[in-house]
Amino acid sequence: MARHIHCGINIDPVNEHGNPSAREIQELGATWVRFTFKDLSAGPQPTRFPTYDDRVREFNQVGIDTLMILGYETYPGRPAYDADLPVWETFITNFADRCRQIALHYGDRVKAYQIWNEPDYTEPKSTYDPRAREEVFGPMLRAAFRAIKAVSPATVVVGGLVSGDPSYLERVRAATGDGVLHADAVGVHPYGQRPSGDWPAPDWGVGLLGDLIRRYHATANKPIWITEIGIDDETVQGEFPGRAFTALNEELAQEAPHAFWFCWSDGMVSPHGLFRVDGQKKPSYTSFQTFALQPVMAEVPGEPPVVDYHSHYVLFPAGAGWNWYAASRHYLRKYRVTRGESWDDAAKVHGTLGHTITCINPTPEAIEYLRQLNPNVHLDIIHAQNVDELQDIMQHRADNDLRFG
Repeated sequence: MARHIHCGINIDPVNEHGNPSAREIQELGATWVRFTFKDLSAGPQPTRFPTYDDRVREFNQVGIDTLMILGYETYPGRPAYDADLPVWETFITNFADRCRQIALHYGDRVKAYQIWNEPDYTEPKSTYDPRAREEVFGPMLRAAFRAIKAVSPATVVVGGLVSGDPSYLERVRAATGDGVLHADAVGVHPYGQRPSGDWPAPDWGVGLLGDLIRRYHATANKPIWITEIGIDDETVQGEFPGRAFTALNEELAQEAPHAFWFCWSDGMVSPHGLFRVDGQKKPSYTSFQTFALQPVMAEVPGEPPVVDYHSHYVLFPAGAGWNWYAASRHYLRKYRVTRGESWDDAAKVHGTLGHTITCINPTPEAIEYLRQLNPNVHLDIIHAQNVDELQDIMQHRADNDLRFG
Protein backbone atom coordinates (compact mmCIF):
# COMPACT_ATOMS: atom_id res chain seq x y z
CA MET A 1 0.00 0.00 0.00
CA ALA A 2 1.31 3.45 -0.90
CA ARG A 3 0.84 6.16 1.70
CA HIS A 4 -0.49 9.50 0.49
CA ILE A 5 -1.27 11.23 3.81
CA HIS A 6 1.17 12.56 6.39
CA CYS A 7 0.96 11.00 9.86
CA GLY A 8 1.57 13.12 12.95
CA ILE A 9 1.47 12.64 16.70
CA ASN A 10 0.31 14.93 19.50
CA ILE A 11 2.97 15.43 22.19
CA ASP A 12 3.56 17.76 25.15
CA PRO A 13 7.15 18.94 25.71
CA VAL A 14 6.34 20.09 29.28
CA ASN A 15 4.95 16.70 30.31
CA GLU A 16 7.54 14.03 31.08
CA HIS A 17 5.22 11.37 29.69
CA GLY A 18 4.50 13.28 26.50
CA ASN A 19 7.94 14.45 25.49
CA PRO A 20 9.48 11.79 23.18
CA SER A 21 12.81 12.22 21.45
CA ALA A 22 13.02 12.79 17.70
CA ARG A 23 14.42 9.27 17.37
CA GLU A 24 11.34 7.78 19.09
CA ILE A 25 9.04 9.73 16.78
CA GLN A 26 10.98 8.50 13.76
CA GLU A 27 10.72 4.92 14.96
CA LEU A 28 6.96 5.37 15.19
CA GLY A 29 6.95 6.58 11.57
CA ALA A 30 5.45 10.00 12.28
CA THR A 31 6.72 12.91 10.18
CA TRP A 32 4.86 15.67 12.09
CA VAL A 33 4.43 16.62 15.73
CA ARG A 34 1.75 18.87 17.21
CA PHE A 35 1.97 20.64 20.55
CA THR A 36 0.97 23.86 22.31
CA PHE A 37 3.33 26.77 22.97
CA LYS A 38 2.43 27.41 26.61
CA ASP A 39 3.40 30.81 27.98
CA LEU A 40 1.06 32.64 30.34
CA SER A 41 3.60 35.36 31.22
CA ALA A 42 2.06 38.80 31.06
CA GLY A 43 5.08 40.73 29.82
CA PRO A 44 5.50 42.17 26.33
CA GLN A 45 7.81 39.31 25.26
CA PRO A 46 7.36 35.52 25.46
CA THR A 47 9.45 33.95 28.22
CA ARG A 48 9.17 30.25 27.35
CA PHE A 49 11.32 30.06 24.23
CA PRO A 50 14.01 28.10 26.12
CA THR A 51 11.40 25.44 26.90
CA TYR A 52 10.65 24.75 23.24
CA ASP A 53 13.69 25.87 21.22
CA ASP A 54 15.70 22.67 21.59
CA ARG A 55 12.72 20.49 20.67
CA VAL A 56 11.90 22.54 17.56
CA ARG A 57 15.55 22.50 16.53
CA GLU A 58 15.89 18.75 17.08
CA PHE A 59 12.75 17.99 15.07
CA ASN A 60 13.73 20.34 12.26
CA GLN A 61 17.22 18.90 11.93
CA VAL A 62 15.95 15.38 11.29
CA GLY A 63 13.07 16.33 8.98
CA ILE A 64 10.16 16.16 11.45
CA ASP A 65 7.78 19.07 10.87
CA THR A 66 6.05 21.00 13.66
CA LEU A 67 2.45 22.16 13.97
CA MET A 68 2.46 24.58 16.92
CA ILE A 69 -0.79 25.51 18.65
CA LEU A 70 -1.17 29.17 19.63
CA GLY A 71 -4.20 29.56 21.85
CA TYR A 72 -5.58 30.17 25.32
CA GLU A 73 -2.39 28.78 26.91
CA THR A 74 -0.13 31.03 24.82
CA TYR A 75 -1.15 34.41 26.27
CA PRO A 76 -2.74 35.20 29.67
CA GLY A 77 -5.94 37.03 30.46
CA ARG A 78 -8.42 35.28 28.20
CA PRO A 79 -11.82 36.93 28.82
CA ALA A 80 -14.90 34.99 29.82
CA TYR A 81 -16.82 33.34 27.01
CA ASP A 82 -19.64 35.90 27.24
CA ALA A 83 -17.43 38.96 27.87
CA ASP A 84 -18.25 42.12 25.91
CA LEU A 85 -16.55 42.56 22.53
CA PRO A 86 -14.37 45.54 23.63
CA VAL A 87 -12.87 43.31 26.34
CA TRP A 88 -12.12 40.61 23.79
CA GLU A 89 -10.70 43.15 21.34
CA THR A 90 -7.97 44.13 23.80
CA PHE A 91 -7.06 40.50 24.33
CA ILE A 92 -7.06 39.82 20.58
CA THR A 93 -4.60 42.66 19.96
CA ASN A 94 -2.16 41.30 22.53
CA PHE A 95 -2.67 37.68 21.48
CA ALA A 96 -1.99 38.48 17.81
CA ASP A 97 1.21 40.28 18.76
CA ARG A 98 2.39 37.24 20.69
CA CYS A 99 1.63 35.08 17.65
CA ARG A 100 3.80 37.45 15.59
CA GLN A 101 6.67 37.27 18.09
CA ILE A 102 6.62 33.47 18.15
CA ALA A 103 6.43 33.14 14.36
CA LEU A 104 9.27 35.65 13.94
CA HIS A 105 11.41 33.78 16.46
CA TYR A 106 11.02 30.38 14.77
CA GLY A 107 11.18 31.49 11.15
CA ASP A 108 10.94 28.51 8.79
CA ARG A 109 11.70 25.99 11.56
CA VAL A 110 7.98 25.75 12.39
CA LYS A 111 6.02 24.70 9.33
CA ALA A 112 2.48 25.37 10.60
CA TYR A 113 0.56 27.18 13.34
CA GLN A 114 -2.89 26.34 14.64
CA ILE A 115 -4.95 29.24 15.97
CA TRP A 116 -6.82 28.29 19.16
CA ASN A 117 -8.11 24.81 19.87
CA GLU A 118 -11.69 23.59 19.91
CA PRO A 119 -13.36 27.03 19.90
CA ASP A 120 -16.66 25.31 19.03
CA TYR A 121 -16.61 22.98 22.04
CA THR A 122 -20.18 22.15 23.06
CA GLU A 123 -19.78 20.64 26.54
CA PRO A 124 -17.83 23.17 28.67
CA LYS A 125 -16.56 22.02 32.04
CA SER A 126 -15.09 23.82 35.00
CA THR A 127 -11.73 22.27 34.11
CA TYR A 128 -11.94 22.77 30.34
CA ASP A 129 -13.75 25.48 28.41
CA PRO A 130 -11.95 26.53 25.21
CA ARG A 131 -15.03 28.09 23.60
CA ALA A 132 -14.91 31.30 21.58
CA ARG A 133 -18.03 32.93 20.14
CA GLU A 134 -18.07 33.31 16.37
CA GLU A 135 -18.14 37.11 16.58
CA VAL A 136 -15.00 36.88 18.73
CA PHE A 137 -13.18 34.10 16.91
CA GLY A 138 -13.59 35.62 13.43
CA PRO A 139 -11.67 38.83 14.29
CA MET A 140 -9.17 36.82 16.37
CA LEU A 141 -8.41 34.52 13.46
CA ARG A 142 -8.00 37.43 11.06
CA ALA A 143 -5.62 39.28 13.42
CA ALA A 144 -3.51 36.21 14.19
CA PHE A 145 -3.34 35.14 10.54
CA ARG A 146 -2.13 38.57 9.42
CA ALA A 147 0.39 38.78 12.28
CA ILE A 148 1.95 35.42 11.42
CA LYS A 149 1.96 35.94 7.66
CA ALA A 150 3.75 39.28 8.11
CA VAL A 151 6.85 37.44 9.38
CA SER A 152 6.55 33.77 8.40
CA PRO A 153 5.62 31.56 5.41
CA ALA A 154 4.12 28.95 7.74
CA THR A 155 0.74 27.36 7.08
CA VAL A 156 -2.00 28.74 9.33
CA VAL A 157 -4.62 26.23 10.47
CA VAL A 158 -7.94 27.27 12.03
CA GLY A 159 -9.42 25.15 14.79
CA GLY A 160 -9.28 22.25 15.49
CA LEU A 161 -13.02 22.13 15.35
CA VAL A 162 -14.68 19.46 17.44
CA SER A 163 -18.43 20.04 17.36
CA GLY A 164 -19.02 18.23 14.07
CA ASP A 165 -20.99 21.27 12.87
CA PRO A 166 -19.41 22.98 9.83
CA SER A 167 -21.88 25.88 10.12
CA TYR A 168 -19.73 27.25 12.96
CA LEU A 169 -17.07 27.84 10.33
CA GLU A 170 -19.53 29.72 8.14
CA ARG A 171 -20.46 32.01 11.03
CA VAL A 172 -16.77 32.63 11.83
CA ARG A 173 -16.17 33.62 8.20
CA ALA A 174 -19.13 36.01 8.32
CA ALA A 175 -17.75 37.60 11.50
CA THR A 176 -14.29 38.41 10.12
CA GLY A 177 -15.51 41.70 8.68
CA ASP A 178 -14.41 40.95 5.13
CA GLY A 179 -16.13 37.61 4.54
CA VAL A 180 -12.80 35.77 4.26
CA LEU A 181 -11.80 32.70 6.24
CA HIS A 182 -8.30 33.74 7.25
CA ALA A 183 -6.57 30.35 7.21
CA ASP A 184 -4.71 28.07 4.83
CA ALA A 185 -6.34 24.93 6.21
CA VAL A 186 -9.04 23.85 8.66
CA GLY A 187 -8.28 21.62 11.64
CA VAL A 188 -10.94 19.08 12.61
CA HIS A 189 -11.22 16.63 15.53
CA PRO A 190 -13.52 13.83 14.30
CA TYR A 191 -13.96 12.01 17.60
CA GLY A 192 -16.62 9.32 17.60
CA GLN A 193 -16.60 8.80 13.83
CA ARG A 194 -16.37 5.31 12.31
CA PRO A 195 -13.42 4.80 9.96
CA SER A 196 -15.62 2.63 7.75
CA GLY A 197 -19.29 1.81 7.52
CA ASP A 198 -19.18 -1.45 9.45
CA TRP A 199 -16.23 -1.00 11.81
CA PRO A 200 -16.15 -1.10 14.78
CA ALA A 201 -19.87 -1.81 14.17
CA PRO A 202 -22.55 -0.37 11.86
CA ASP A 203 -24.15 1.52 14.76
CA TRP A 204 -20.92 2.53 16.52
CA GLY A 205 -20.26 6.20 17.21
CA VAL A 206 -22.04 9.22 15.82
CA GLY A 207 -21.25 9.03 12.12
CA LEU A 208 -18.83 8.14 9.36
CA LEU A 209 -15.39 9.75 9.25
CA GLY A 210 -15.41 10.35 5.49
CA ASP A 211 -18.83 11.98 5.51
CA LEU A 212 -17.82 14.47 8.19
CA ILE A 213 -14.57 15.43 6.46
CA ARG A 214 -16.40 15.97 3.16
CA ARG A 215 -18.90 18.30 4.84
CA TYR A 216 -16.12 20.41 6.35
CA HIS A 217 -14.23 20.47 3.06
CA ALA A 218 -17.33 21.57 1.16
CA THR A 219 -17.91 24.39 3.65
CA ALA A 220 -14.32 25.62 3.90
CA ASN A 221 -13.05 24.90 0.37
CA LYS A 222 -9.64 24.45 2.00
CA PRO A 223 -7.56 21.41 2.96
CA ILE A 224 -8.72 19.64 6.12
CA TRP A 225 -6.06 18.78 8.67
CA ILE A 226 -7.19 16.19 11.20
CA THR A 227 -5.26 17.72 14.08
CA GLU A 228 -6.61 15.22 16.60
CA ILE A 229 -8.05 11.76 16.11
CA GLY A 230 -8.19 9.14 18.82
CA ILE A 231 -10.36 7.03 21.07
CA ASP A 232 -10.63 6.08 24.74
CA ASP A 233 -12.38 2.74 24.12
CA GLU A 234 -9.54 0.27 24.52
CA THR A 235 -11.60 -2.61 23.11
CA VAL A 236 -11.18 -1.10 19.62
CA GLN A 237 -8.31 1.33 20.18
CA GLY A 238 -5.67 -1.19 19.13
CA GLU A 239 -6.79 -1.21 15.49
CA PHE A 240 -8.12 2.32 15.29
CA PRO A 241 -5.06 4.30 14.06
CA GLY A 242 -4.39 2.01 11.11
CA ARG A 243 -8.04 1.75 10.14
CA ALA A 244 -8.60 5.51 10.34
CA PHE A 245 -5.41 6.34 8.43
CA THR A 246 -6.22 3.75 5.78
CA ALA A 247 -9.73 5.14 5.27
CA LEU A 248 -8.35 8.66 4.83
CA ASN A 249 -5.55 7.43 2.58
CA GLU A 250 -7.88 5.55 0.26
CA GLU A 251 -10.77 8.02 0.12
CA LEU A 252 -9.69 11.51 1.17
CA ALA A 253 -5.95 11.95 0.64
CA GLN A 254 -6.40 15.19 -1.30
CA GLU A 255 -9.08 16.66 0.98
CA ALA A 256 -7.38 15.63 4.25
CA PRO A 257 -3.60 15.25 3.69
CA HIS A 258 -2.57 15.37 7.38
CA ALA A 259 -3.75 13.33 10.37
CA PHE A 260 -2.40 13.58 13.94
CA TRP A 261 -3.10 10.83 16.45
CA PHE A 262 -4.05 11.88 19.97
CA CYS A 263 -1.87 11.19 21.80
CA TRP A 264 1.64 9.90 22.60
CA SER A 265 1.05 8.61 26.14
CA ASP A 266 -1.67 7.90 28.65
CA GLY A 267 0.36 10.24 30.85
CA MET A 268 -1.04 13.08 28.73
CA VAL A 269 -4.71 12.07 28.58
CA SER A 270 -5.64 8.56 29.67
CA PRO A 271 -6.31 6.16 28.04
CA HIS A 272 -5.79 7.78 24.62
CA GLY A 273 -2.04 7.22 24.34
CA LEU A 274 0.06 4.89 22.23
CA PHE A 275 1.99 4.15 25.44
CA ARG A 276 0.88 3.44 28.97
CA VAL A 277 2.21 5.67 31.74
CA ASP A 278 4.90 3.10 32.54
CA GLY A 279 6.21 3.32 28.97
CA GLN A 280 4.73 0.04 27.73
CA LYS A 281 3.62 0.13 24.09
CA LYS A 282 -0.08 -0.43 23.48
CA PRO A 283 -1.49 -2.25 20.44
CA SER A 284 -2.39 1.12 18.93
CA TYR A 285 1.36 1.86 18.60
CA THR A 286 1.82 -1.06 16.21
CA SER A 287 -1.32 -0.09 14.29
CA PHE A 288 0.00 3.46 13.83
CA GLN A 289 3.52 2.35 12.96
CA THR A 290 2.50 -0.32 10.45
CA PHE A 291 0.66 2.27 8.40
CA ALA A 292 3.07 5.17 8.90
CA LEU A 293 6.16 3.27 7.79
CA GLN A 294 4.78 3.00 4.29
CA PRO A 295 6.56 5.53 2.03
CA VAL A 296 4.77 8.67 0.93
CA MET A 297 3.72 8.67 -2.72
CA ALA A 298 2.87 11.93 -4.47
CA GLU A 299 -0.40 12.21 -6.36
CA VAL A 300 -1.43 14.37 -9.28
CA PRO A 301 -4.79 16.07 -8.61
CA GLY A 302 -7.53 14.53 -10.68
CA GLU A 303 -5.58 11.36 -11.45
CA PRO A 304 -5.91 7.95 -9.77
CA PRO A 305 -3.53 7.21 -6.89
CA VAL A 306 -0.21 5.67 -7.80
CA VAL A 307 -0.14 2.06 -6.62
CA ASP A 308 3.22 0.79 -7.94
CA TYR A 309 6.23 2.13 -6.08
CA HIS A 310 9.78 1.36 -4.97
CA SER A 311 9.99 1.51 -1.19
CA HIS A 312 13.02 2.91 0.64
CA TYR A 313 14.25 2.95 4.24
CA VAL A 314 17.37 4.62 5.68
CA LEU A 315 18.76 2.46 8.49
CA PHE A 316 20.92 4.36 10.97
CA PRO A 317 23.30 2.63 13.39
CA ALA A 318 21.77 1.59 16.69
CA GLY A 319 22.14 4.40 19.20
CA ALA A 320 22.89 7.04 16.58
CA GLY A 321 22.57 10.50 18.10
CA TRP A 322 20.44 13.28 16.69
CA ASN A 323 23.53 14.70 14.95
CA TRP A 324 23.66 11.68 12.63
CA TYR A 325 20.12 12.39 11.52
CA ALA A 326 20.91 16.09 11.24
CA ALA A 327 23.86 15.29 8.98
CA SER A 328 21.43 13.57 6.60
CA ARG A 329 18.65 16.17 6.76
CA HIS A 330 18.97 17.48 3.17
CA TYR A 331 18.80 13.95 1.78
CA LEU A 332 15.93 12.96 4.08
CA ARG A 333 13.94 16.10 3.26
CA LYS A 334 14.47 15.74 -0.48
CA TYR A 335 13.27 12.15 -0.67
CA ARG A 336 10.93 12.13 2.38
CA VAL A 337 12.22 8.68 3.13
CA THR A 338 11.31 6.56 6.15
CA ARG A 339 14.22 6.20 8.56
CA GLY A 340 15.12 4.69 11.91
CA GLU A 341 17.32 2.17 13.67
CA SER A 342 15.13 -0.95 13.73
CA TRP A 343 16.26 -3.86 11.56
CA ASP A 344 12.73 -5.29 11.55
CA ASP A 345 11.13 -2.01 10.48
CA ALA A 346 13.71 -1.57 7.73
CA ALA A 347 13.07 -4.99 6.23
CA LYS A 348 9.30 -5.30 6.51
CA VAL A 349 8.43 -2.58 3.98
CA HIS A 350 7.74 -4.12 0.56
CA GLY A 351 7.19 -1.85 -2.44
CA THR A 352 5.59 -3.40 -5.50
CA LEU A 353 8.61 -2.38 -7.60
CA GLY A 354 11.21 -3.40 -5.05
CA HIS A 355 12.68 -2.27 -1.74
CA THR A 356 15.99 -0.57 -0.94
CA ILE A 357 17.54 -0.14 2.48
CA THR A 358 20.24 2.51 2.69
CA CYS A 359 22.37 1.11 5.53
CA ILE A 360 24.74 3.45 7.35
CA ASN A 361 27.70 1.57 8.86
CA PRO A 362 25.85 -1.78 9.07
CA THR A 363 27.32 -4.67 10.99
CA PRO A 364 27.70 -8.06 9.24
CA GLU A 365 24.99 -9.38 11.56
CA ALA A 366 22.60 -6.65 10.44
CA ILE A 367 23.21 -7.39 6.76
CA GLU A 368 22.64 -11.10 7.26
CA TYR A 369 19.45 -10.48 9.26
CA LEU A 370 18.02 -8.07 6.68
CA ARG A 371 18.61 -10.54 3.86
CA GLN A 372 16.93 -13.30 5.87
CA LEU A 373 13.84 -11.18 6.44
CA ASN A 374 13.68 -9.87 2.89
CA PRO A 375 15.75 -11.93 0.41
CA ASN A 376 14.92 -9.61 -2.49
CA VAL A 377 15.98 -6.41 -0.76
CA HIS A 378 18.60 -4.15 -2.35
CA LEU A 379 21.16 -2.99 0.21
CA ASP A 380 22.71 0.42 -0.42
CA ILE A 381 25.72 0.54 1.93
CA ILE A 382 27.26 3.75 3.25
CA HIS A 383 30.47 3.71 5.30
CA ALA A 384 31.11 6.94 7.20
CA GLN A 385 33.79 7.26 9.87
CA ASN A 386 32.12 10.24 11.52
CA VAL A 387 29.22 12.67 11.29
CA ASP A 388 31.09 15.11 9.04
CA GLU A 389 31.85 12.40 6.49
CA LEU A 390 28.23 11.27 6.52
CA GLN A 391 27.07 14.83 5.92
CA ASP A 392 29.39 15.12 2.90
CA ILE A 393 28.10 11.84 1.46
CA MET A 394 24.43 12.64 1.94
CA GLN A 395 24.80 16.21 0.72
CA HIS A 396 26.53 14.94 -2.43
CA ARG A 397 23.74 12.47 -3.05
CA ALA A 398 21.03 15.07 -2.59
CA ASP A 399 22.77 17.67 -4.78
CA ASN A 400 23.37 15.19 -7.59
CA ASP A 401 20.09 13.28 -7.39
CA LEU A 402 21.88 10.08 -6.36
CA ARG A 403 19.21 8.57 -4.17
CA PHE A 404 20.84 5.14 -4.01
CA GLY A 405 24.46 6.15 -4.45
